[in-house]
Amino acid sequence: MIQHNSNSKESINKISTGGKNNIIESVSQQVKVLSDEETLEGKKVNDNIKELYYQIKEKFLEWDDVSFSAKTHYVSFKRNKKVFVYLNFRKEYIRVHMLSFLKTNWSDSTQIEPKNKFILDDHKKMFKVVENDYKALYSYDIKNDNDLDYFYLMVKQKYNSFN
Repeated sequence: MIQHNSNSKESINKISTGGKNNIIESVSQQVKVLSDEETLEGKKVNDNIKELYYQIKEKFLEWDDVSFSAKTHYVSFKRNKKVFVYLNFRKEYIRVHMLSFLKTNWSDSTQIEPKNKFILDDHKKMFKVVENDYKALYSYDIKNDNDLDYFYLMVKQKYNSFN
């Protein structure tokens, strides 16, 4: 099943019950639903990187239960509502992130013992590990389509971890 997030520009004002201080009216003025095209335009991504992104997106959407969500700086791809990869856009490349594990309980900001660590089997050492006080993730800057087949194999490992 392929799931797509709505690109509807429909206003939530239609469900408003009235009143000047209505919270729905307030939220509708603040919330903007972005498309991936708007994300790419906002980041001033060059045409080669746009083409690369659409090629990657097409491949990911061939997999079961995949949806995507566009934000101001990135697009995330999800399986069963869990993000398996983030694509962060730069003008000349796409920075790819896959979470390995969290170190922080976000509800109260306390340090936790990491569980459910995702370990990437990357014999080419394509991805590097980036770690801070809060999380550890795998990162890779993709600039062209030279190693796409291997790249897909790496991302598919994370995707498969969400069975």
